[in-house]
Amino acid sequence: MLKAVAHFMRRHVFDVVMILLFGATLVLGIWGWAEYFRALDDAGRYDDPALRRLSDILFRTLRAFVFGDEYADLDAQFESWKLIGAGWCGAIVAMGALLRAGLKLFYGPWARWRASFRSGHAVVLGERDFARQAAEALAGQGCTVTHHTGLIEMEHDGVLATPRRHSLDDGFMRESLNGAERIVVAETTDSATAQTALDLAERWPDTPIFAVFENPWLAEGLRHSAREKGDWLISVSECAATARTALVSYPPYRAALEKGQDRIHAVIVGFDRLGESILEDLLNSALHPELKLPRVTIIDREADRCRAAFEARHPYLTSESGRAEGGPIDIAFVSGDAGVIEEAGITALKAVIDQDPVTMVYVAVGEASTPLAVALALREQSRRHGLFDAPILVRARDGCGIDRAVPGSAEDDEFCPLGAFGQWSDLVRATGVLDDEPDDLARGYHESYMRMVWKASAADADWTRLGESYRASNRRAIAHIPAKLGALGFDLTVPGERASAG
Repeated sequence: MLKAVAHFMRRHVFDVVMILLFGATLVLGIWGWAEYFRALDDAGRYDDPALRRLSDILFRTLRAFVFGDEYADLDAQFESWKLIGAGWCGAIVAMGALLRAGLKLFYGPWARWRASFRSGHAVVLGERDFARQAAEALAGQGCTVTHHTGLIEMEHDGVLATPRRHSLDDGFMRESLNGAERIVVAETTDSATAQTALDLAERWPDTPIFAVFENPWLAEGLRHSAREKGDWLISVSECAATARTALVSYPPYRAALEKGQDRIHAVIVGFDRLGESILEDLLNSALHPELKLPRVTIIDREADRCRAAFEARHPYLTSESGRAEGGPIDIAFVSGDAGVIEEAGITALKAVIDQDPVTMVYVAVGEASTPLAVALALREQSRRHGLFDAPILVRARDGCGIDRAVPGSAEDDEFCPLGAFGQWSDLVRATGVLDDEPDDLARGYHESYMRMVWKASAADADWTRLGESYRASNRRAIAHIPAKLGALGFDLTVPGERASAG
């Protein structure tokens, strides 16, 4: 609480001071003028009724904010520190208001001019929440940051916020981009993000450019328009990065091994983009040689629709022929609201849980559904029906009063302990935006591959000309390294702490 108050005070110190001076003006003015008129009354120089006296007191008090002559021409015999203080406080408030208005009027041109002279800075484009969070995270890491945004906002948390000109041909914008060390694009819509990122990649091919999408499938399907030049465009998804934070904060393979289970059984509550991203990341980064291929149970109000959509996108994972050829997972779709699972859903859940005990539960419903409330209701139903006793991870970008790292150590005996994942600080880091050398590990992995194979396919191109799907494949290979090292007996966690997301 104290930390939040201190943060607010740092960001709004001017406003807080102005409010205090405004209040001081009113208190001192009313107090001083009340004494003034009382003294006049005692001297027989003022005999108006009480209502008129109150009106005069309030009127003269308010005139402190417009430099009223009353405060400059006080009768010497009635001068008081209260009226002098009210006059000065009112004058300061008035000057502060004029200064703030002037700053707002001229801030835009001034900020754009400053931005055009910067070099070696990080440039953030866009109005989405992620854009602001990324800008503040980069500034917190010591970077000089310029945020071009359409939102009306002045400098925030060390970030120079400049009024947005959507055309990249705008002179100030172009100069700002010329000096950029990296560029982050998070527009209001994914289509706008794609268009802006591709235009930037064509004009500034030697600058790392992060295109941050909400849709995970679009992130891997982005088509580069100037591939013959090569570029450093890095396409990432908020959903995929959020899923990564969940699996890194408490790896499911480690939980299965600690519980003596022979396979991971993940329950995913809510199967929109985030839920599917968790499933995909589970397959890409959490497979372990000592465990059988995982089982996944999905709980969603529209289970049939989710099943059809998933089968259309991933036929190999769901078809009978795919399973016969070694398709990796058993997937069960259970229809129902996690907070009030009906009897048929409970029966279906028990059927799959009887085959494999639950390892981890991921609550991936949208913020509008209040993920923490869903998690608490699911825990209560699990207790009542004897379904499972496993950690429940809750997606909470702004935090929800629970620890980021999941409790689940040997000394923790809480039933279905709760943990949070996907908080802004972890999410921004998981996208790679904060990395000193963006995509360095994935690029190095690809270069090692290039030295060992004959160049005979699209996957054998130089990194700057490599297709986005192949780049994503290299990133997934890097993401799986912790599980590989864990299988070899390496403990990657800091003693007493969970590994941080990213």
